Amino acid sequence: MSDAARQRGIDDSEIAWISGVQRRVEPSGSGRVDRPEPAPPARVDRGRLLPFDIFLNRGHGALRLFAAGPFDELAFFQRRDVGERHDLEYLTALDPRSAGKERYQPYGVFRLRPHGARRLPSLAVAVDFWRALRAHGLRAVPGAKVAIRQRFTVFCPHRSPEGGRNRVDVAACRGVFEREGQRPLPHAELVDLVRGLEPEYRIAWLEGAMARPRPGEVLQRYYLDASLRTFLVRDHWQSGRTLYTLEPTPGDARGLIIYADAPPRP
Repeated sequence: MSDAARQRGIDDSEIAWISGVQRRVEPSGSGRVDRPEPAPPARVDRGRLLPFDIFLNRGHGALRLFAAGPFDELAFFQRRDVGERHDLEYLTALDPRSAGKERYQPYGVFRLRPHGARRLPSLAVAVDFWRALRAHGLRAVPGAKVAIRQRFTVFCPHRSPEGGRNRVDVAACRGVFEREGQRPLPHAELVDLVRGLEPEYRIAWLEGAMARPRPGEVLQRYYLDASLRTFLVRDHWQSGRTLYTLEPTPGDARGLIIYADAPPRP
């Protein structure tokens, strides 16, 4: 499949490492077994806390994108009330202890202009992506649309004002990825492995599970990583998906994730 098709949001059922035009996957019956055996999935530290709320400034108020509390890289916010010419967004942070006092602090700005746009990485040829997965014995992985069978909500001020805040439910990823010569890989384990990847690769893989916008529509999804870098995927119905990184406000609390002695959530 061409890179252009991928960027329009078309997702393969399986992604494999590609060198030139050949898929580097051992042919059936070769008798070769990939080593090492997959390591146990990364444990998620449930004690990580986001210390403040993150809001998107809008003309008639602030929209909360991420809430203070337990942090998860698989959480994101999605909205559809986006204009074709929309090109600037300001984010603010609010300490929950200041709720009701409107003591918003500048957090950063998204400049949604052509010079700041990047295409999502093509995972089939992303060397670092495969280097990370090969440490777990993986030379191919199912696409996110196969592993994640979940419908996500979308914020729309008139139709779904309570929607938009989403998190991939790992426990609901019940399928398995069959691999020749190795034990089947549960989709839940795969999603946990993806959680620990570099944010651009994690986002590119997760985007494969997202529904495309309708004709004439623009969707935007916001992602946050453990260093509190914030990313935006702009999904245009015609030109496809582009990735933007937040320009942080000087002096803000970059990388401030609180590690608390909290018991694991069930």
